[in-house]
Amino acid sequence: MKKWQGFIKPEKMDFSEGWDNDGDFDDWLSNEGLHWLEDAIGIQILPDTIKKQERVENFAADVVAENDTGEIVIIENQRNQTDHDHLGKLLTYAAGLTTDASGCHLVWISENIHPAHRAALDWLNTNTDTNISFFGLEISLRKFGEGLSPELKVVCSPNDWSRMEKKKATGELKRSHKFRLEFWEYLLGRFSEKGITMFKNRSPSKDNWLDAGAGIPGFSWSLDLLRNEIRVKLVMQSEKEISEHIFGYLQDRREDIETVFGEGLEWASPEGRKRSDIGVVKKIEDGFDEACWEELVDWMADRFKRLEEAVGPFLREAKRDWDAQA
Repeated sequence: MKKWQGFIKPEKMDFSEGWDNDGDFDDWLSNEGLHWLEDAIGIQILPDTIKKQERVENFAADVVAENDTGEIVIIENQRNQTDHDHLGKLLTYAAGLTTDASGCHLVWISENIHPAHRAALDWLNTNTDTNISFFGLEISLRKFGEGLSPELKVVCSPNDWSRMEKKKATGELKRSHKFRLEFWEYLLGRFSEKGITMFKNRSPSKDNWLDAGAGIPGFSWSLDLLRNEIRVKLVMQSEKEISEHIFGYLQDRREDIETVFGEGLEWASPEGRKRSDIGVVKKIEDGFDEACWEELVDWMADRFKRLEEAVGPFLREAKRDWDAQA
């Protein structure tokens, strides 16, 4: 018997067999479905930047995130066939969420991209700045034996997309990298002036974060610069058992930690993920606006000092407690 004689022909299933509604699809796309989307369009999306129902004027974008180069990724999902209303929303989101520095990728996902809308996306990719790109993807659900699997088919993408991505990989087109390098250089200088030595051996980076070891393998103090928010946090990304133990130890002492810190903190330990965070977030207008950098760095410096003071002693206790049980 030939190997191919055992192939199973996939059966096309209705959307409702996999997702209850558009909101359920958004939840899937923001979690497990992220890998399907990244494989389809070739863009790496940062999971901790994902926001659902992001407001733009009187509308709400289904999913907004950033990729690994700091560009905005806007995703609009639509059941059945695409319509003019959602095309208009895509353009509204592009205008409301994009800056000259960041760039933007707009992704329209539907069960059926109408030929007229396919032509419109192709026209936009041809006639708009290369800093903005439009994708049209058709979603379908297939049954393989007893299992279900989604399929994302790209029907529209920017002209010469692979060439553009290659240029980006070599440093071209990445204005956001320049801004981040300059911001981190400015921050490191200011931190040194303020007597903060935790990051003294770090160099400016093109990444949207800057981190320093927290004394435990896989644990780090992290500063994040995103387009519309900045963060200061403790990141726990070690082996699952030790990360869960230490996060639980700290969470049991949450009231004491937040009392020392002086305000509430965000505690995140998503089920099924290896990483947990404890930190604080500040919403901002535009992280690439140099006129705001002094204010942003002052806020980061203050929150880092307070976070290290509040969490550091308990973190060291938690490590000793883990070592005693190991």
